Amino acid sequence: MSPYTHILHLVTTLILLLINGNNEIIICYSNKVIMKAPSIIIIVDKNPGSVNFTSIQGAIDSLPLVNQERVLIDVHAGIYTEKVTIPSTKAYIKIQGAGAENTVVQWGDTARTVTFEEYQCCGPGSNTAGRVKWSKILTDEEAGRFTSLDFIDASQWLDLS
Repeated sequence: MSPYTHILHLVTTLILLLINGNNEIIICYSNKVIMKAPSIIIIVDKNPGSVNFTSIQGAIDSLPLVNQERVLIDVHAGIYTEKVTIPSTKAYIKIQGAGAENTVVQWGDTARTVTFEEYQCCGPGSNTAGRVKWSKILTDEEAGRFTSLDFIDASQWLDLS
C-alpha cells in the first residue's frame, strides 16, 4: 500500500455520512455527530427553469404550516423585491444567499421597526465599518435570549456531550 492509501483509509474511517429515518444527512467524525444537514433543499432563482421557486416567499409558503424538517432555502444571486415573512410555526428554516453583494432582498413599503444586531461576530464579514449607523453589537445579557440552546431546539440536533 502506498502512503496515500493509508491517508485515504484514515479519512474515510473518521468521517461518516448517514441518512436517518427523517431523511436527514448526518455527518459524524470520530463517532460523534458534528452536523445534521437539511433534509429539504429548496432552490430559488429569479430566472425560472430548473429551480423550485422564483421568490423566497414562495419557497417559504410551500412548506407545511407546522414545519418539522430542517430546510435550506438556497437563494441564487439576484435582486429579490419582496417582503419575506416566516410564521413562527415554520421552524428549522435556513435561508442562504450567494453573498451580500450578489443576493439582495428589498421591498418598497416601510417598516415600523427595523433592527440590525450582531453578537460576537468574527471573520471577514465581521468588520463593522460598512454597517448602517443604527446597527448594534449585543452585550452578553442582550444576546442571552438568542444564545439559549432552547431557542434553537439544540438538544434535538446538536451533540452537546
